[in-house]
Amino acid sequence: MRGEPEAIPIRQELLETESSSGATNATWGWRFLFTFLLLFAVVTVPVIVNGAPLHDDFGRCVDPRKADYWQDHWEAQGLFRPATTIEIVVTNGVCGTVPFGLVILIPWLVTIGVAFLTRSFLRELGVPSPWSEIGAGLWLLAPLGTETALWPATLHVTLGLGLALMALMSFHKGNVLLGAALGLGSYLSVEQAILALPLAAFMVSPRDKRIRAWTSSVVLSIGVLLVYSQWGGTTFGLAASLPQRIENVFRDVEEYAIMPAIGLGFSPSPQPSGGRSR
Repeated sequence: MRGEPEAIPIRQELLETESSSGATNATWGWRFLFTFLLLFAVVTVPVIVNGAPLHDDFGRCVDPRKADYWQDHWEAQGLFRPATTIEIVVTNGVCGTVPFGLVILIPWLVTIGVAFLTRSFLRELGVPSPWSEIGAGLWLLAPLGTETALWPATLHVTLGLGLALMALMSFHKGNVLLGAALGLGSYLSVEQAILALPLAAFMVSPRDKRIRAWTSSVVLSIGVLLVYSQWGGTTFGLAASLPQRIENVFRDVEEYAIMPAIGLGFSPSPQPSGGRSR
């Protein structure tokens, strides 16, 4: 009994130490994140200020004003990735009215929003500072994050990733219905989520709701895949049959090594006109 009065101050000291350490980590976390934001801005803001439409963007600025544009669009694309309609409407609605840098600003802001959603999701999973902020910052400096931030024609990518993160946050809180609805939005924006989200939903959901989260995600995934297979459009990439898609995985397999090498700055040697050099 004599030791109890001495133990109380020790516990208080430990709690104060833990609290101080947590506050320090949080401070460093925010410093890391704002450093990433600054680096991201240094790279991207000059493009926003001086940017002009790329080929896909220019088409979306001009083509929707043609009388038969939407008929041709739905015939070619079918019901595949309908979120691209948002890109077309937004781009065409403001292109020519405001400087194109303001058009680029839309996906730029959505990309930053995805970074903060990433931090929030990691925090909900129990990832402490500064790692949650570092994880969010890495998204900003990833090639995909930087590219989609500056290309209005890929707004569907960041939109889909943001919806997927919000879906997982809903599943994690046990709200299966909202998670499924947000997950469907991500499926209709970026098709890679169709296979990845069900597994992720199962992993992050509470134990008593894992099966419901997984089942709802899988049912929606199968439904979207069936719709895409029946009304996938007439363009070459969308109209390819399942055997053709499987065959294409094994064609030009050397490109799986060549393309990352080019991305790292290694230029391939010039090829003779007769074919690939050995």
